[in-house]
Amino acid sequence: MDIYVHYGTDEIDPKYRYGKWKFDIFKPSGLWACDEKQENNWKSWCIGERFEKSDFSKYVKFSLKDDARILTIEKTEDAIPFIIMDTKTTKSYKEKGIMGLSSISGCSLNEIKLKKQFDGMKLVHGENYNELHLNPGLFYAWDVDSIVVWNLDKINVISTSNDPSNEKKKRRIRVCA
Repeated sequence: MDIYVHYGTDEIDPKYRYGKWKFDIFKPSGLWACDEKQENNWKSWCIGERFEKSDFSKYVKFSLKDDARILTIEKTEDAIPFIIMDTKTTKSYKEKGIMGLSSISGCSLNEIKLKKQFDGMKLVHGENYNELHLNPGLFYAWDVDSIVVWNLDKINVISTSNDPSNEKKKRRIRVCA
């Protein structure tokens, strides 16, 4: 079972709309998180880039329910059915394939189609990091492997930073240190 960590809050409100859909950089709204075991996660990226806008003292750890439908993107082709392209970009894509998508100004993700078919989306850079992050630039703002869940009914909260058992652990660590 994969466990994900969302930073910046210590509770999940199913009625709250997390994030804001950003068409120009393909960042869907939803609950954003990284795999807990992931070395290059959001927290390490923020620290390394001195992007210190997140509150890492607050977090929620969760897993996905067995019936959660998550679109996994490992290469640009995985996203093609969900990309809306203008006429110029469509022509370029037909002529050059993925390289024809080198400009993100002529395309966007189809939020309605995605949210009808899936409960969330996961981006896995892996071997295709340059293709996904740099080359066509479609997922330029997805700096690390991430998951975004927009159907919060499909998550199981495991623990939060305000969990009383975490406070005991923190105190124990402070006393021992």
